[in-house]
Amino acid sequence: MTFSVDRPELRNPGDGYERFKNGMASMDKILEKNGLKRALNMGVLPMRRRSSSRP
Repeated sequence: MTFSVDRPELRNPGDGYERFKNGMASMDKILEKNGLKRALNMGVLPMRRRSSSRP
């Protein structure tokens, strides 16, 4: 699934982020309806960074 955050034109600071959050919420509803969930969430990122073997 994809969604656009910059169309229509952004008019106010933070509009793009609000559109992003709305798009993610919509996708979460569709996934939940089908018994699924996102594979990666923000809570996992700090843990993933610490366990990464990259310098």
